[in-house]
Amino acid sequence: MSPVDRTGRIAAKPILSALEWKPGTLLAFQVRDGIITVDRCDADGRRIYLDGHLRIPAEILRAADCRAGNRLLLTAHILEKSLTICPQHLLDIMVAHQLSNRGTGGAP
Repeated sequence: MSPVDRTGRIAAKPILSALEWKPGTLLAFQVRDGIITVDRCDADGRRIYLDGHLRIPAEILRAADCRAGNRLLLTAHILEKSLTICPQHLLDIMVAHQLSNRGTGGAP
């Protein structure tokens, strides 16, 4: 989990390295149900800057209901060479839902 700053930057060097994404790599961002997905692309993408940090575009952060200081869980999918970013407020909802189902015969 890492916080996003006011410029959309998030510390992600180890994950970017694991995905073999280097500075200059073009990335495409999408949001679905508040979860951000990131994939390599050939054109019209956002570049990884020379400092190696991931910068999430403002319109993507807004669509995921994220603001500066929000913590994000980054999950690398090594074989698919993709990244999933889940905001903490969604994780909180998922965990609360899971816990509320424990006593009702829901999923363990």
